[in-house]
Amino acid sequence: MIKNTLFGPLTLLAGVLIFSTNGFWQAIAPEGNTPYVIGASRLVIGGMTLSFWCLIRYGKIRLHGWDWIAIGIYAVALWLYQIFFFQGVHLIGVAIGTVIAVGSTPIFTGLIQAFLYKDKPDFLWYIATVLAIGGLILVNMVEGVDFAWYAVILPLLAGLTLAVSVIVAPRVAQPHSAEEGMTIAMLIAACLMLPFFFIFPTEWIFTPRGALCVGMLGVVNAALGFTLELVGFKNTPTLIASTLTLGEPLGAALIGVFVLEEPYTAESLAGIVLLFLSILLLIVGPELKRRVAWRRFNKVAFRE
Repeated sequence: MIKNTLFGPLTLLAGVLIFSTNGFWQAIAPEGNTPYVIGASRLVIGGMTLSFWCLIRYGKIRLHGWDWIAIGIYAVALWLYQIFFFQGVHLIGVAIGTVIAVGSTPIFTGLIQAFLYKDKPDFLWYIATVLAIGGLILVNMVEGVDFAWYAVILPLLAGLTLAVSVIVAPRVAQPHSAEEGMTIAMLIAACLMLPFFFIFPTEWIFTPRGALCVGMLGVVNAALGFTLELVGFKNTPTLIASTLTLGEPLGAALIGVFVLEEPYTAESLAGIVLLFLSILLLIVGPELKRRVAWRRFNKVAFRE
């Protein structure tokens, strides 16, 4: 039971932590890069990588039996997320933009779930979400930041599109493999991103460092990261999955402190602890609830 309970959240968390390196690869990309070409390269290379993987593993990409409405919604959400997120962090900054985008995702998910499916969050989700958002604020406390209020809209829209993708993701991963579903959705989103290659400069991609950056973003972050996320979404309750996505800024913060040796404060360390507690609560909380309920049932049955 524990193995089955932990598989979904841990797989999802692995994908989320891979995504936490997005900012690193974008930061070291050569001069001349734009958020749009980075997002487009990520999806094109990721889609091609997954296509080759599916052809090697399954011999083909099955096109029958899919929920094409769900795949279409997921692909459009994936496409819009690249635009809103990368342009948003370009305008407002990586730290604050990520906080707003990723931090708003579980809120949007909870609201959509409650409105469409009457699926009310349990007490555990509220505690974990409050801990996570509080941790995000502490990790990204920056003095002297100044930006126009309307710049917040793009990261919020990114959070909304991410929430939509979280909700429809389980339907994209069936009836066949998650890799095939992700391949189809990513190729559709990649086609929608193609015009950006003709609008913005692309010369930087063909430098050694540029090729390394887009290669890592496409092969590892997109192909592997999105597939792990999709498998995790399929095996994790939607509201819990949306809050687990907050592990992305946690991973980014840890990379900044331990890999890039960026300066840190007591507030940022406290934020990391709160994020870790939130994720731990969501992973082990459901299993603990089941065990407590089972023990209560046994006590009642034994008395009778």
